[in-house]
Amino acid sequence: VNMFKKTLVSIDLSSKTLKYEKAIPSTIGDCPASDLRPMGLGKKSNGEIFIGVVCSGESSQDVSKVRGYVLKTTDQVASTMTVVSDFNMPTIRQSKGSVPDEPLPYYIWAGFNPWKTNIDDAFINSGNYSYSQPIISNIDFDNYGMIIGVRDRYSDQTPAAGELAFQNASRGDTLRACQTNNTGNYVLENNGVC
Repeated sequence: VNMFKKTLVSIDLSSKTLKYEKAIPSTIGDCPASDLRPMGLGKKSNGEIFIGVVCSGESSQDVSKVRGYVLKTTDQVASTMTVVSDFNMPTIRQSKGSVPDEPLPYYIWAGFNPWKTNIDDAFINSGNYSYSQPIISNIDFDNYGMIIGVRDRYSDQTPAAGELAFQNASRGDTLRACQTNNTGNYVLENNGVC
C-alpha cells in the first residue's frame, strides 16, 4: 500500500517490475477523503486481497468519525474494491474503570481518538502522554475468520525514551471479525462471539 498516494501497488517479484497501481476509493461512508488512511494488507489463499483503512477523524476532531474499514479486491487491475467490514473504532475498547484524579472522558485512556498532527495537542496528564490513534496495520486469516492488527500511531509521533522527561504509552489492539452467512462481509466479535 502506498500510504501517501492511497493506492494498492502490485509488483512482479520475478521481473521486479510494477504490475499495476490501483487507487483505493476516495469515498468510504461519510469519511472525508483527506481522513482516509490505508495501510494494512492481508491475502487469502484464493487470491482475495484485503486492505485495512482507517477514517482518522483528523479534519473534524470528532471521535464518532474514527472508524475502521476492510476492503476486498483481487490481484487484477480491473477488479473493484468493496467494503467487507465497517466498524466504529472508539467503542471497541471501552474502559472498565477510571483513572484516579482524571476528569477526561474514557476514550482518551481506553479507546481510539481522532488523529492529531501536533503531538503537543495530545498532552494529557503532567509527565504522562497517551493518546491512542489507530492504524489498521495488518490483516490475517485463520479457521475462525479475520484477525485485524491495529497499531497506535501515537508512539510514532513521540521521541525515543530518554529524549524528553515523559513516558509514552502505545495502545494498539488485535481484533477478530467473523464472516456473516457466506455473504463475504465480516463483523467484529463481541465478548468472544460473532
